[in-house]
Amino acid sequence: MGKDYMAGLKELIMTLYDCPAYLDSNTNNKGLVVIRDAALSILGAATPAELGNALSAADWYNGNLARFSLLTPETDYHERSADFESKAPTELANRLRTLHEKLPEPPLPDALGETKDAVAWSLAADIWPQVHAYEQALRAMTAPNANLDDRLRAIYGRMHVQAIKIAILFAALDWADDDHAPPHPKVKVAHWYRAQQITEEW
Repeated sequence: MGKDYMAGLKELIMTLYDCPAYLDSNTNNKGLVVIRDAALSILGAATPAELGNALSAADWYNGNLARFSLLTPETDYHERSADFESKAPTELANRLRTLHEKLPEPPLPDALGETKDAVAWSLAADIWPQVHAYEQALRAMTAPNANLDDRLRAIYGRMHVQAIKIAILFAALDWADDDHAPPHPKVKVAHWYRAQQITEEW
């Protein structure tokens, strides 16, 4: 971000965050690029100085930073002795592997580039009253006459979406852990409340 040759990247990320069913782009260099059923995941690392060069105050206002969870070092930093017997988080890795193996494989395109029909899963969830209540509370907080720092409006306005995504992740992991689970994951109220807590903490 912030480089001339990466012009349009921020806008693309903001569009992909909403998981559009279809998105296309036509450029002189790459030609026509089609993205179907987008589900973008980004994990990155940078120093504060590097972020300062790439981002500006406008990224708070336009919602770019609202689409990321920014994790920073602890505020009570102090020197620690080196840990020579570190242990890999195998439990989490095994759970993710189980989920990966349990999910259906995405269809591969044929020789002509046409994507085969995918199996559509509707979202089974008992959380919509809670989601709606949270959305309405956030809407009131971001109203034009509300006493809220303008930099926070784009963030608060999307917190319910972020919480839904986190709740879906919880439901998917629980579904993968259960040997007697139904065919598809189901988002439960417990998933939602924990996801809302995490969103508020972030």
